[in-house]
Amino acid sequence: METLIKDVRFAVRSFLKRPGFLVIAVATLALGIGATTAMFTVVNSVLLRPLQFPEPERIVLFYGINPRQGITESNMSMPDIVDWQKQASSFEQIAGFFDRIARPNPIRPLPAVCCRSTIVIPT
Repeated sequence: METLIKDVRFAVRSFLKRPGFLVIAVATLALGIGATTAMFTVVNSVLLRPLQFPEPERIVLFYGINPRQGITESNMSMPDIVDWQKQASSFEQIAGFFDRIARPNPIRPLPAVCCRSTIVIPT
């Protein structure tokens, strides 16, 4: 225990002699802890926690296709979603969502900020 106290005193004296090194060491630790916390938050919310829906394995995502034009993956239009809702008997519910990023108008620039939005259309 006595050796540990001597080592801590020596470390404090060394840091006080070189305050620039102290700042760099503290900043490095802060960045490391912050990055680790951010990575854990992402992994925890995306991989470790289940989705906030009952029976998430039953959720399905549809894409629109147009073989004549060679489109294999596209957004579905609102009329397509309504048709699926009326005609599909294999699904308990069908809803549509539109995930868009709103950007400022380049023709008429206004002080604006990009924002992401999701619109959900219930059945």
